[in-house]
Amino acid sequence: MAGRVAEMACVERRLAELVRRRPCSEDILFYGPRGNGKTTLLLETERRARQLGLRAEYLPVDALTDPERLVGALQKRAGAVEGGVTGVQIAGFGATAERAAPSREVSELLGSWVAADPSPLVLLLDEIHALEPVAARPFFDAVQRAKGDRTPFLLVAAGTPDAPRRLRGAGTFNERGFERLRVGRLRRSDTSRALAEPAARSGRPMTSEAQRLLARESQDYPWFIQLLGSAAWDAAADEAEIGSDAARRGREAVRPRVADFYQERFDEAWEAGIAEALPSLCRLFQEHAGGVPDPLFRRLVEVQAASDAVAVGRVELRNRLLDLGVVWQAAPGVWEMGIPIFASFVLAREGLDALEAAAPS
Repeated sequence: MAGRVAEMACVERRLAELVRRRPCSEDILFYGPRGNGKTTLLLETERRARQLGLRAEYLPVDALTDPERLVGALQKRAGAVEGGVTGVQIAGFGATAERAAPSREVSELLGSWVAADPSPLVLLLDEIHALEPVAARPFFDAVQRAKGDRTPFLLVAAGTPDAPRRLRGAGTFNERGFERLRVGRLRRSDTSRALAEPAARSGRPMTSEAQRLLARESQDYPWFIQLLGSAAWDAAADEAEIGSDAARRGREAVRPRVADFYQERFDEAWEAGIAEALPSLCRLFQEHAGGVPDPLFRRLVEVQAASDAVAVGRVELRNRLLDLGVVWQAAPGVWEMGIPIFASFVLAREGLDALEAAAPS
C-alpha cells in the first residue's frame, strides 16, 4: 500500500463511523486508469473492515442493471425469500408499468440485508465504469433512500476515469454522495518503497541500485512495479539479495509482456473506433510533459472528431478515451496519458504504418 496513505486514511475514517454504527457521511469512489491499484485498494478495504468486525461483501456490478440478479442477490444475503419481495420487478429495467415497483423495494431488501446481521456492512463494487447509468438508477435511488433512513453501511466503488460520469448518469446525487479519490501513478519515493519493502520482508533485500533501475523502468506505474519486482525476485533465484544484475534480467524478462500490454490497449482503441485519433493526441502529450491544460485538450478532441478518420463525435471521443483509460484528469484541469510510455508506442507504430504504406507492392 505504499503511496496510498491518503486513500486508506479516507477508508479508515468511514470504517470508524460504521464501528460506531453511524451512517457514513459519504461513500467512496476510487477512479483512475487501469493498472494503478484500484482493486488492491478495494481488497485492502475489505481486509481492514473485517479486522474491525464489520461485514464486507462484493456485489457484482452487472447485477445492478439486471432486476432478477439484483433482487436475487439481495434476497440471498438478506434471507428475504418470503414475504412479498420475491419476484419483484424494478422500475427502470423495462418492466411494464403494471408490474414495475419503485426502488423502495430494493431499499427494503438492502435494509433487510443490513438488519440480518448486527455488524454494519461494507459493500464493494469493482469495475463501476461498466454501469449502464439509466438501468442502474433504481439501485442508487435505493442507496440514497437507505442513507436517508440512517442505515449503517458504506459503499466503496472503483473504476476507470469514466466512472464519475457513469455514476452521475445513475443519479445526480451521486456527485454529492461519493468522495471521489483519484488513483494514479506513485511518487518515486513510494515506488522505491513498493519495490524494497516486500523484498526485505521476504528475506531477500533489494539493493539501492536495483531499486533505482526498476523504479525508472516502471515509470511509477503500479502494475509495472509489481511486474518488475516479481521478475527481479525470480531472476535473483538463490542469491542473498536482489542486485542490479537480477534487476536487469527481470527487466528483460517482462518486456514482451509490456509490449503485449501496449498492443492490447491499441487494439481496444481500434475496436472502439478511435485509434486514428491517437497519434495527434500522443504528440500533444509528448510536447506537454507536465500535462495538457483542459482547453488545449478539448480543442484537440474537437479537431479529431471533425476529421474524416474518426467516426464519433467530440463528446463520444472524449468519453471513449476516458473509458479505456488512455487519458484522464490527473489533477483538476490537467490531462495526462493514463498509461506510461503509451504515446511512444503509438507514434512508433504510426511510423511503421507509414513505412508500410509507402513501400512498393
